[in-house]
Amino acid sequence: MTDRAASDQPPGISHSKTWRDFSLAADARSLDPRNKTNRYLIEQRKMGAVPQVIAVSESERWASVELPAVSATAKVPLGWHVLDDGSRSLLFDPVGMVQVNFSLVPAEGRDVDQLIEQTKQQALAGQPERPTLVQEIGEMKLLAVADLRIEGETLDVCWMYTMAPVADELFLQVRVTAPKERMTDAMDLFELLMTGFTFLVRRVTE
Repeated sequence: MTDRAASDQPPGISHSKTWRDFSLAADARSLDPRNKTNRYLIEQRKMGAVPQVIAVSESERWASVELPAVSATAKVPLGWHVLDDGSRSLLFDPVGMVQVNFSLVPAEGRDVDQLIEQTKQQALAGQPERPTLVQEIGEMKLLAVADLRIEGETLDVCWMYTMAPVADELFLQVRVTAPKERMTDAMDLFELLMTGFTFLVRRVTE
Protein backbone atom coordinates (compact mmCIF):
# COMPACT_ATOMS: atom_id res chain seq x y z
CA MET A 1 0.00 0.00 0.00
CA THR A 2 1.57 3.28 -1.10
CA ASP A 3 0.37 6.75 -0.13
CA ARG A 4 1.54 9.54 -2.39
CA ALA A 5 3.08 12.63 -0.84
CA ALA A 6 0.63 14.90 0.92
CA SER A 7 1.70 17.76 -1.32
CA ASP A 8 0.43 15.93 -4.43
CA GLN A 9 -2.68 17.34 -5.99
CA PRO A 10 -5.78 15.19 -6.50
CA PRO A 11 -6.33 13.93 -10.06
CA GLY A 12 -6.29 17.04 -12.22
CA ILE A 13 -9.26 19.34 -11.94
CA SER A 14 -9.17 22.33 -14.27
CA HIS A 15 -12.04 24.37 -12.72
CA SER A 16 -12.61 25.83 -16.16
CA LYS A 17 -14.39 23.30 -18.41
CA THR A 18 -18.02 23.64 -19.48
CA TRP A 19 -20.76 21.21 -20.44
CA ARG A 20 -19.85 21.68 -24.08
CA ASP A 21 -16.37 20.29 -23.33
CA PHE A 22 -17.93 16.99 -22.26
CA SER A 23 -21.03 16.76 -24.44
CA LEU A 24 -21.05 13.96 -27.00
CA ALA A 25 -24.27 14.95 -28.77
CA ALA A 26 -26.39 17.95 -29.62
CA ASP A 27 -29.60 16.50 -28.14
CA ALA A 28 -30.85 14.38 -25.25
CA ARG A 29 -31.57 11.15 -27.14
CA SER A 30 -29.11 9.22 -24.94
CA LEU A 31 -31.57 9.85 -22.08
CA ASP A 32 -34.51 8.33 -23.94
CA PRO A 33 -35.61 4.94 -22.52
CA ARG A 34 -36.09 3.79 -26.14
CA ASN A 35 -32.40 4.40 -26.93
CA LYS A 36 -30.82 1.12 -28.07
CA THR A 37 -28.14 1.11 -25.35
CA ASN A 38 -30.64 1.99 -22.65
CA ARG A 39 -33.10 -0.69 -23.75
CA TYR A 40 -30.39 -3.36 -23.66
CA LEU A 41 -29.13 -2.36 -20.22
CA ILE A 42 -32.64 -2.04 -18.79
CA GLU A 43 -34.27 -5.09 -20.39
CA GLN A 44 -31.35 -7.51 -20.64
CA ARG A 45 -28.95 -6.42 -17.88
CA LYS A 46 -31.65 -5.27 -15.45
CA MET A 47 -29.69 -2.14 -14.56
CA GLY A 48 -32.65 -0.03 -13.49
CA ALA A 49 -34.33 2.69 -15.50
CA VAL A 50 -33.59 5.96 -17.22
CA PRO A 51 -34.46 8.69 -14.71
CA GLN A 52 -36.83 11.55 -15.38
CA VAL A 53 -35.41 14.35 -17.53
CA ILE A 54 -36.35 17.71 -16.00
CA ALA A 55 -34.88 20.18 -18.49
CA VAL A 56 -32.60 20.27 -21.52
CA SER A 57 -30.33 23.05 -22.78
CA GLU A 58 -29.15 22.15 -26.27
CA SER A 59 -27.30 25.46 -26.52
CA GLU A 60 -25.22 24.75 -23.40
CA ARG A 61 -25.25 20.96 -24.00
CA TRP A 62 -26.64 19.76 -20.68
CA ALA A 63 -29.73 18.01 -19.37
CA SER A 64 -31.07 18.12 -15.83
CA VAL A 65 -32.18 14.73 -14.50
CA GLU A 66 -33.58 13.24 -11.31
CA LEU A 67 -31.36 10.82 -9.39
CA PRO A 68 -33.83 8.90 -7.21
CA ALA A 69 -31.18 6.68 -5.61
CA VAL A 70 -29.59 9.67 -3.90
CA SER A 71 -32.67 11.95 -3.61
CA ALA A 72 -31.08 14.56 -5.85
CA THR A 73 -31.11 16.23 -9.23
CA ALA A 74 -28.06 16.85 -11.38
CA LYS A 75 -27.02 18.32 -14.69
CA VAL A 76 -25.28 15.91 -17.07
CA PRO A 77 -23.62 16.48 -20.46
CA LEU A 78 -25.65 15.61 -23.54
CA GLY A 79 -24.74 12.32 -25.18
CA TRP A 80 -24.07 10.53 -21.88
CA HIS A 81 -26.32 7.84 -20.39
CA VAL A 82 -27.87 7.78 -16.92
CA LEU A 83 -29.44 4.78 -15.21
CA ASP A 84 -30.90 4.51 -11.71
CA ASP A 85 -31.82 1.27 -9.97
CA GLY A 86 -32.93 2.78 -6.66
CA SER A 87 -29.61 1.97 -5.00
CA ARG A 88 -27.27 3.87 -7.28
CA SER A 89 -27.36 6.45 -10.05
CA LEU A 90 -24.85 5.73 -12.82
CA LEU A 91 -23.59 8.21 -15.43
CA PHE A 92 -21.47 6.79 -18.24
CA ASP A 93 -20.27 7.56 -21.76
CA PRO A 94 -21.55 5.44 -24.68
CA VAL A 95 -18.57 3.05 -24.57
CA GLY A 96 -18.46 2.86 -20.77
CA MET A 97 -14.87 4.09 -20.46
CA VAL A 98 -15.78 6.75 -17.89
CA GLN A 99 -18.34 6.03 -15.19
CA VAL A 100 -19.61 8.17 -12.33
CA ASN A 101 -21.57 6.29 -9.69
CA PHE A 102 -23.67 8.08 -7.03
CA SER A 103 -24.94 6.23 -3.95
CA LEU A 104 -25.84 6.76 -0.30
CA VAL A 105 -23.84 4.91 2.35
CA PRO A 106 -24.95 4.52 6.00
CA ALA A 107 -22.36 5.80 8.44
CA GLU A 108 -22.95 2.92 10.86
CA GLY A 109 -20.87 4.68 13.50
CA ARG A 110 -18.03 5.54 11.10
CA ASP A 111 -16.65 8.99 10.43
CA VAL A 112 -15.40 9.89 6.97
CA ASP A 113 -11.81 8.89 7.74
CA GLN A 114 -12.88 5.44 8.88
CA LEU A 115 -15.07 5.08 5.81
CA ILE A 116 -12.15 6.05 3.57
CA GLU A 117 -9.88 3.54 5.31
CA GLN A 118 -12.39 0.72 4.93
CA THR A 119 -12.90 1.58 1.26
CA LYS A 120 -9.13 1.54 0.75
CA GLN A 121 -8.76 -1.86 2.41
CA GLN A 122 -11.55 -3.31 0.28
CA ALA A 123 -10.15 -1.80 -2.93
CA LEU A 124 -6.64 -3.08 -2.26
CA ALA A 125 -7.61 -6.61 -1.29
CA GLY A 126 -5.36 -8.79 -3.40
CA GLN A 127 -3.69 -5.72 -4.95
CA PRO A 128 -1.84 -4.17 -1.99
CA GLU A 129 0.88 -2.34 -3.92
CA ARG A 130 -1.39 -0.05 -5.91
CA PRO A 131 -0.64 3.70 -5.42
CA THR A 132 -3.20 5.54 -3.30
CA LEU A 133 -3.96 9.12 -2.36
CA VAL A 134 -6.23 10.46 0.39
CA GLN A 135 -6.96 14.17 0.33
CA GLU A 136 -9.55 16.86 0.93
CA ILE A 137 -11.26 18.06 -2.23
CA GLY A 138 -13.59 20.96 -1.52
CA GLU A 139 -16.15 19.78 1.04
CA MET A 140 -15.48 16.15 0.18
CA LYS A 141 -12.81 13.65 1.14
CA LEU A 142 -11.12 11.83 -1.74
CA LEU A 143 -9.56 8.40 -2.01
CA ALA A 144 -7.76 7.71 -5.30
CA VAL A 145 -6.39 4.29 -6.21
CA ALA A 146 -4.37 3.80 -9.38
CA ASP A 147 -3.96 0.76 -11.61
CA LEU A 148 -6.71 -1.41 -10.13
CA ARG A 149 -7.50 -4.60 -12.01
CA ILE A 150 -11.27 -4.68 -12.48
CA GLU A 151 -12.88 -7.36 -14.65
CA GLY A 152 -9.73 -7.77 -16.71
CA GLU A 153 -9.08 -4.06 -17.17
CA THR A 154 -6.60 -1.75 -15.46
CA LEU A 155 -8.41 1.35 -14.23
CA ASP A 156 -7.97 4.28 -11.89
CA VAL A 157 -10.75 4.78 -9.34
CA CYS A 158 -11.58 7.78 -7.15
CA TRP A 159 -14.08 7.72 -4.29
CA MET A 160 -15.42 10.96 -2.85
CA TYR A 161 -17.43 11.16 0.39
CA THR A 162 -19.42 13.86 2.14
CA MET A 163 -22.31 13.84 4.60
CA ALA A 164 -25.68 13.69 2.87
CA PRO A 165 -28.34 16.01 4.32
CA VAL A 166 -31.26 13.72 3.45
CA ALA A 167 -31.03 11.77 6.74
CA ASP A 168 -28.93 11.42 9.85
CA GLU A 169 -25.70 9.42 9.61
CA LEU A 170 -25.67 9.09 5.83
CA PHE A 171 -22.84 9.73 3.38
CA LEU A 172 -23.00 10.59 -0.30
CA GLN A 173 -20.47 8.44 -2.15
CA VAL A 174 -19.37 9.41 -5.64
CA ARG A 175 -17.14 6.88 -7.41
CA VAL A 176 -15.34 7.86 -10.61
CA THR A 177 -13.80 5.09 -12.72
CA ALA A 178 -11.70 5.64 -15.83
CA PRO A 179 -8.58 4.49 -17.65
CA LYS A 180 -5.50 6.39 -16.50
CA GLU A 181 -5.40 8.52 -19.65
CA ARG A 182 -9.02 9.60 -19.09
CA MET A 183 -8.97 10.22 -15.32
CA THR A 184 -8.02 13.91 -15.54
CA ASP A 185 -11.02 14.57 -17.80
CA ALA A 186 -13.19 12.37 -15.59
CA MET A 187 -12.33 14.41 -12.51
CA ASP A 188 -12.99 17.63 -14.40
CA LEU A 189 -16.41 16.19 -15.22
CA PHE A 190 -16.96 15.22 -11.57
CA GLU A 191 -16.28 18.80 -10.47
CA LEU A 192 -18.72 20.12 -13.06
CA LEU A 193 -21.36 17.56 -12.06
CA MET A 194 -21.19 18.70 -8.45
CA THR A 195 -21.86 22.32 -9.43
CA GLY A 196 -25.26 21.19 -10.73
CA PHE A 197 -25.98 18.60 -8.02
CA THR A 198 -28.84 19.40 -5.64
CA PHE A 199 -30.41 17.24 -2.92
CA LEU A 200 -34.19 17.18 -3.15
CA VAL A 201 -34.81 16.33 0.51
CA ARG A 202 -33.12 17.74 3.58
CA ARG A 203 -33.71 16.41 7.05
CA VAL A 204 -35.49 18.68 9.50
CA THR A 205 -33.27 19.93 12.31
CA GLU A 206 -34.54 21.33 15.57
